Amino acid sequence: MKTESLILRGVEGLVEGEVFPLSYGQTVILGRSRNCDISLKKSRKYQTLTEEQKKNDTDFLSVSRRHTKISFYNSQSIEIEDMSANGTYVNGEKVSKKVIGDIKEKSYELRLGTREKFKLEWGQVELELPHAADQAVPVAQPLAPPAPAPPPAAG
Repeated sequence: MKTESLILRGVEGLVEGEVFPLSYGQTVILGRSRNCDISLKKSRKYQTLTEEQKKNDTDFLSVSRRHTKISFYNSQSIEIEDMSANGTYVNGEKVSKKVIGDIKEKSYELRLGTREKFKLEWGQVELELPHAADQAVPVAQPLAPPAPAPPPAAG
């Protein structure tokens, strides 16, 4: 099943070829740290580098551990906030905070550090629906026997 949503598409650097659909109300952190929602260290290309390449990749090191925050409130309000030392760029302009309100009309380029580029766009994403066999079926619990009635009041 397809639906329209905000998409963050890696176009250059270690994120090239990666696609991250975002949901309404979602806030994601991008950066080097594995604790980020979108982590360069979890990218397919990073996984193929040797330890020596990882150590000497100055472009990778130009991305902060927690570099950028994207908050997707709705299609008229997407907030991008820089959390880095080296800057976050939207369409080539260094920003500290930027609100995008026209994502359905045009896409934006997002750059982290010196190399990592994403395309922020509105588009179709495939929803993965769980298979019926994978869904847990609630099991009815037996009812407990009723509690005994309290003794009649003396009187």
